[in-house]
Amino acid sequence: MKGAKHEFKYRYVCEKCGKQTNWIEAEFQEETSANNLEEVIHSIVDKNKFKKQLQKFKEKVDGGGYDYHFQGGAMCPFCGVRQSWLPITSQSIYSPWKRIVIYPCLNIFYGLIILIIYFVCRANYMLENIDDNTVLIIAFGVLPATGLLLAIRRNIINAKLDKKQESEITVKNKPEIDWNEYQPQAE
Repeated sequence: MKGAKHEFKYRYVCEKCGKQTNWIEAEFQEETSANNLEEVIHSIVDKNKFKKQLQKFKEKVDGGGYDYHFQGGAMCPFCGVRQSWLPITSQSIYSPWKRIVIYPCLNIFYGLIILIIYFVCRANYMLENIDDNTVLIIAFGVLPATGLLLAIRRNIINAKLDKKQESEITVKNKPEIDWNEYQPQAE
């Protein structure tokens, strides 16, 4: 069951270049976890549930707690600098720890492809002089290690860029939010 949603817009003045962005559309979706009929009926009966959730969200934002709802405008469209008011979260696919896991796993997948190609060629007597152990070491040793090194390198580059961008920020701005009068829309 999908709940009500509230659409809002926000804009900001870039912390580096100082240019005003256009309005960026976002939405707050009601948090529902209805698993059975009783919970569905209870959520329908509780008309104030969405209002309470939206009010908590507004209070969180007013306190500076920006989250994934604001991801659409995290980077300035003019200069590309990530705004300091939106922290990088662990939900981001670009978070350092996810990158360290994903890169080696992706290279293991590439290793499996190389291994399949090797065994198909070997079965057709195309590669008789190459040792099986060499191919296994490349597929499950060298490629994942390369992926790990690439992930670490990318994390170091991103950390340097973040520090550089942070040092270039002259002013700390917060986004201007247009909450649009309360008008939830059911899906």
